[in-house]
Amino acid sequence: MAFIALILLALGYFVAQKFVLKQSSSQVQSNAVAAPGDAAIVDASQTLSKLIAIVPFRNRSTAPDDAYFAEGMHDDLLTQLSKIKSLRVISRTSMLRYSDTKLSAMEIARELNAAVVLEGAVQRIDDQVLITVQLIDGNSDVNLWAERYNRAFTTRTVFTIQAEIAQAVADAMRVVLSPAQTKALETGSTENILAYEAFLQGKLLAANDRATPERFAAALVQFERAIALDPTFSEAFARKARTELASFWFAYADTLVAFRRSLVLDPANTDTLIELSNTLATLGEREEADVVRARVVALGVQLPTHDAEDLFGRGDIAAAWAAISGPKVACALRLRWRLRALVMPTVRWIIWTRSPR
Repeated sequence: MAFIALILLALGYFVAQKFVLKQSSSQVQSNAVAAPGDAAIVDASQTLSKLIAIVPFRNRSTAPDDAYFAEGMHDDLLTQLSKIKSLRVISRTSMLRYSDTKLSAMEIARELNAAVVLEGAVQRIDDQVLITVQLIDGNSDVNLWAERYNRAFTTRTVFTIQAEIAQAVADAMRVVLSPAQTKALETGSTENILAYEAFLQGKLLAANDRATPERFAAALVQFERAIALDPTFSEAFARKARTELASFWFAYADTLVAFRRSLVLDPANTDTLIELSNTLATLGEREEADVVRARVVALGVQLPTHDAEDLFGRGDIAAAWAAISGPKVACALRLRWRLRALVMPTVRWIIWTRSPR
């Protein structure tokens, strides 16, 4: 009986796939937009999921230096659409390999198992910006929505276009936005276009997929420039804080390289071994720290006891603070510095991201 039931289920699926799904697909094709220059929305409820692939926007400006703006628009749209809980957006890192791709939208969708693909192009001409964008069904290669924006190049224009695209995508995907989600799409905390351009350049320099200490340093210069141009630009402060924190961890990586170089020159230097052990413990590498400490003990050196610092290295922050008392002033100062270095950038980031816009 179980075998017969399985056969019946398989036949039912075959009939549904051949007649029902085929009819649904042809209905989508009949509703395709006529041209990308005319805004249009068709029923996208046939899509198999809410997974969206946003292809990096093409730069059609004559100036190569404007490429950062196209990339910035792509990055901002990823952020905007990610705010919509019902949608799933493929990460920027995964999508970067499709820059200047020759693959069709259907081929991209097939590779990523995406329901729809969002494509676009950006062109800056003097004080105008031209943005074309289209949302394509990954199964049928039919345009679900398309629009062409030709407006003055201002921050308000850019933020409005981003919100309109996100709203249109949500409508095409049959996603109803709550008032809170609609408000979240109204991004942008500066009216200064030069500050926004510096911010975009800094954000792309500090992107995780291409992070280096040199790029972080260059990004901080751009964030500082954005803040100087608009001291009320809260997002620039937030990105600066985040980049400073990332730079801190890069500095730790350089520190470990220096430690190991020191031990190559003098493998039995117990001062270096002790400091390396403390640093590894602070980074949470407890097993490696214990191995280094064992080397110190094997060399016949009594290890100093820093209860608070050891607790901090083990991740027990509350106990570490409680242990700072009495004569352990040097340890307390060192621990306070480490805590400040780790925590303060994050605190500044939280303060600025929650500041009124």
